[in-house]
Order: sequence, then structure tokens, then C-alpha cells
Amino acid sequence: MNKLIPQVPNTLTKLKSFINNLFNWIQFLALISIALTAVLCFVRELWMMTSNGVVHMGDLLLLFLYTEVIVMARTALQNDHEALIAMPLAIAVVALARYMIIGSSHEPLHQIMYATGILILVVAMVLWYFRTWPNQQKNN
Repeated sequence: MNKLIPQVPNTLTKLKSFINNLFNWIQFLALISIALTAVLCFVRELWMMTSNGVVHMGDLLLLFLYTEVIVMARTALQNDHEALIAMPLAIAVVALARYMIIGSSHEPLHQIMYATGILILVVAMVLWYFRTWPNQQKNN
């Protein structure tokens, strides 16, 4: 008699699956927390701007930062909880630019250092984009 015996997953496979599901839920909750916090901060900053009746460039950049964080969280939620590397780099560029405008001492050496940091981040983004450039040309 040739009976088919169903394969029973062993304990290690079950444990790996449980841990994977656990981390998926943790990532999901973390991304939702980040998005909701960014929305709340965006609304608070908008409220402060309207109640003060004055809008500065730093305020607009801060709103842009919150928007980018929301977009990054949404994109990560849509892509199996994976954030694209370019999004945090873009957020860092805007954060450094905002700091250059409103938070720094405006000393020339500090401004050059911030600008160099921005340049390094932008070059990293361009290199990240061009890592698949030959393949993209073939597909088009």
C-alpha cells in the first residue's frame, strides 16, 4: 500500500513563520504610527502658522518634511513594508536645507559643511537611481 502521508511542518518552520508574521505586524504598526504622527504634526504646524498669521520659509519646509514622511510611510505600506532608500535621503536633504535656513548660525564654514552634506546626499540619490540605468534603457 502506497499511502500519501501529509507532511507536518516541523517546529522550526512554524517558529520562523510566527516570527516573520510578528515582525510584519510590528513593521505595519510602526509605519502606521509614523504616518499618524506626521499627520498630527502637519496639522499642528498648520494651526500654528494660521494662528500666528505669518508663514516663514522654515515653516513651509517643515510642512514639506511632514508630507514626505507621510508619503514614505504610505509607499512602504504599499510595498510590503519596505521603504525605498531614496525617500529618507530626500527627507534628509530637505531637513538639512531647513536647518541651513532657520537653525544654523549662518557662519560660512557651517554653511559650507551643510551644503557639502546636501551634495553628498544628492550624489548618493543619483548613484542609487543610476544603479539600474542600463536595464531601464533596455526595457524602454
